[in-house]
Amino acid sequence: MITESDTLIIDSSYDFGCPVGEVNGGMTEFTVPSVDPGVYYVGAIIDATDAIAELNESNNTTLPEDTAEFIIKDDTAAPAGAFKFVNSWGVDDPSSWENIVDGHYWVTYKTMKKQEMMVRYYYNNFSNTYEPTVVAVFKLAHDLRNSCKVILSLGNPANPFMIKELQSRFNDDIKTGAHPFPANNIVLDISEFAGAINDYDLFLTIENSSGTAGTIDNFSVEFYSDYDIAPFKTIIGTTATIPAANSVSVTAATDGSLSYIEIEQIVPQARISISETEFIEEQPDSIELNKDKQSAGIYQVGKNYNKIVYGGFGTGDQPPSEAEWANMKKLRRIESYNDMGTIPNSIDNSQTKYFPAIGNQGSEGSCTAFSFGYYIQTYTEAKEHNWNLSGTTWGTDPTGLSSHGRPNSNRDKIFSPDFIYHQINSGIDEGSSGIIAASFITRVGGATWAEMPYDTGDFTSWPSENAWIEAGRYRGREVGNHYWDFISSGYFVIYDDSDINLLKSLLSHGYCVSVSIKANPVGGNLYDLLDSHDVADDNTTAKMTTDHAQTIVGYKEGSTWDPSNPDN
Repeated sequence: MITESDTLIIDSSYDFGCPVGEVNGGMTEFTVPSVDPGVYYVGAIIDATDAIAELNESNNTTLPEDTAEFIIKDDTAAPAGAFKFVNSWGVDDPSSWENIVDGHYWVTYKTMKKQEMMVRYYYNNFSNTYEPTVVAVFKLAHDLRNSCKVILSLGNPANPFMIKELQSRFNDDIKTGAHPFPANNIVLDISEFAGAINDYDLFLTIENSSGTAGTIDNFSVEFYSDYDIAPFKTIIGTTATIPAANSVSVTAATDGSLSYIEIEQIVPQARISISETEFIEEQPDSIELNKDKQSAGIYQVGKNYNKIVYGGFGTGDQPPSEAEWANMKKLRRIESYNDMGTIPNSIDNSQTKYFPAIGNQGSEGSCTAFSFGYYIQTYTEAKEHNWNLSGTTWGTDPTGLSSHGRPNSNRDKIFSPDFIYHQINSGIDEGSSGIIAASFITRVGGATWAEMPYDTGDFTSWPSENAWIEAGRYRGREVGNHYWDFISSGYFVIYDDSDINLLKSLLSHGYCVSVSIKANPVGGNLYDLLDSHDVADDNTTAKMTTDHAQTIVGYKEGSTWDPSNPDN
């Protein structure tokens, strides 16, 4: 809200007439004053002294929604320092990619800037545990789940009041592959519908683009006051045949089905947007977007992003597609109770009790799912629920599903990479998009290793009903300016010290983030830059293309950073 107590930038006078029924105005140029880093708003007050008589003297100030927002970046020169990276290739392989066998390494600030690394994240509210209150339950029979778009909506499906899709997709590319739907129920948390579900019927719509028919075998909606016990109400919907090359909708009659007391049990939701840490984001203009695309790359259809390297390790990180780039928002600043200038010289979120042991993806191209699911989601949910994972180690898998091991304990608190990977890899083991993985966790959630064990021999099976039920309670928080967008994750690229400071701020506020590096040794990779202390300190190597997701867990700088002893 602009007032006369704000800083006056310029006082301008104009001389023009404005006949009744016409529009007129003037323009002026001004210089943004030198101010501290932060978010500022610029607006105008016309005829501030009320010298001109008007019928309404109260409408001369720029409305809040019409003010111009200026984000002044923190471009303070960063001291010498480095970020801590965690890999998903274990710690005991004889053909190791690292010099100190511990699963992590360090990348200096100047190397980060030279390699222009793209940082990806999703949102969470570490202070509130989330419990679903409304879920949709349905079972589908069709041989091609990538041809059947699954949509839940409130109100007329042709013009719904609210809508939510099951599968990850961009344009018409459904990222689930040409495989059948599972033989079990699918359970999808739709608690974001809670505030309006008593005013509209709930519809399940299947848009079938294939020439093969199928069936909706059951459909219902369940209401919970406590997700650990049975629902207090279940409404059974209709069923139908899924026609070939056509759409069908079935209905659960939720309109007016709840009493006032029952509505109070499902609203308000625990998954709120309010948090002590708020993300200031916006879609970049075309010039900046093209620069980011050139740096991070664009997904190429038909390219296999899973390269088997270093004696049997998979990679698999796909850059954003053109459709993803068009929808992503870019982080400009973090607003918090903690000022940017007060962050410490050292942060290591992997040393907290919430971070899992170093994992091993083996040859599967699931690095993005390991980064976002196994590492980031496990850490995030453990922090939210105050789970202690500090005694968990990585060992052999007696079930034989993963030849590269599994967590020895706490598998009911450590999250499954396969729950994510199998739903976003297009049904082939050629990698997946980190942006889609982050968005998937926010929209659908994640299941633990106990409910969906990691299987290096399977990259297509969809989850069991119990895994779906569990996933609903482990979702990232929605953010206001992303609430109805399909993309529910953000990014930024490390170009200069202002971006280094932004990443430090994100880590210091309790987040772990994902980046992509070049791991394929053909033509050189990031691991080639590691010295005997596992520090990559280089500002001469040309920008590399990337293929492997890594997790950044912390940083050290200034007096805490010793490149000859980084783990001191």
